[in-house]
Amino acid sequence: MTTTTFDPRWASAPGATILEALRARNLTAEDLADALGLSDPDTRRLLHGELLISEHLAAGIAGVAGGTARFWLTRDEQYRESERLLSAEDLAEHMPFTEMAKWGWISKGGGWRERAALALDYFGVENRAEWESQFASRIGHAHYRTSPTIHSSQVSVAAWLRQAELRAAEQPVLEWTPSAAGVAVSQIREASRQADPEVFLPLVSRALASVGVTLVVVKAPTGCAVSGAAFSVASGQRVIAATARHRADDHLFFTLLHELGHHLLHGPDLYLDEFEDSDPSVAEEQADAFAAESLVPGGVSALVGRTNGPTMRQVVHFAARVGVAPGVVVGQLQHSGVIGPHQLNKLKRFYKWDGVTLKSGRSL
Repeated sequence: MTTTTFDPRWASAPGATILEALRARNLTAEDLADALGLSDPDTRRLLHGELLISEHLAAGIAGVAGGTARFWLTRDEQYRESERLLSAEDLAEHMPFTEMAKWGWISKGGGWRERAALALDYFGVENRAEWESQFASRIGHAHYRTSPTIHSSQVSVAAWLRQAELRAAEQPVLEWTPSAAGVAVSQIREASRQADPEVFLPLVSRALASVGVTLVVVKAPTGCAVSGAAFSVASGQRVIAATARHRADDHLFFTLLHELGHHLLHGPDLYLDEFEDSDPSVAEEQADAFAAESLVPGGVSALVGRTNGPTMRQVVHFAARVGVAPGVVVGQLQHSGVIGPHQLNKLKRFYKWDGVTLKSGRSL
């Protein structure tokens, strides 16, 4: 025989229990108000759950309606907890719980109450209103480069952003040193020539650290089409977060330097970036230009004008002269329209996710 647990999705204010206890004693709400010394408006607020039951009020209610002060305090606490969890139920329903649990971001959770509590704990907020203020509002007011053809879930984006913040908080706060940007860019360009993310990501991380920027690479959950973000946390720590969304070297290194461009050119605000079919703002165009020039100083003009486009050999020689991965040059050639989106892709390096670790190898 299967036993089911009654887990109602509503919150019953203590007033319902108070009125029931009063009726059992042939008393009215007016009798309660007189005994507690409350005005009619405050009595209505008490019965509707709008007035917090203090120890003093709990003792007074017990004297009129019966029970103990502890009973009425507990009744009020349970109501407010139910209200808190109900406020987060919709938030939890839209979170990519399965992926987050699989990746170790959050516990799997059971019933709706547990999942709602886990959602609030994950975001570090008390209720849905705080989440709206700290995450929804922040994302809504961010410099968000979005695509009209790709729609991200605000909750999934917030979950990814929160994970990036938590990862960054585990690392030491670095001194913002924009004067070191030139050397850092050269080191990042050189790091692109390494095939293995487990080799080049530490190199990129050290290069960004010399500027005072923390790097985190966090896999994006379903519903989060973000490629990267630039932001600062409360401590002032500057962060670049990347998803390695397309798992290709040209896209990843462009994203990293695009976000660095935001830090150098535009300050510590939150910048969230998707790149497909977007209509970039002036700030985005500036970050794009910074990334393109940083990756291929002087641009790809030396490879333009060749019959049928540059050959694979020509791109490899050019990349070696510039000091960058050939796939990065291919990406710039494709972006500028010199070659088509499917040409020379054999020169790109592709990555795959092994759990939450980015590794070399084409992803299936």
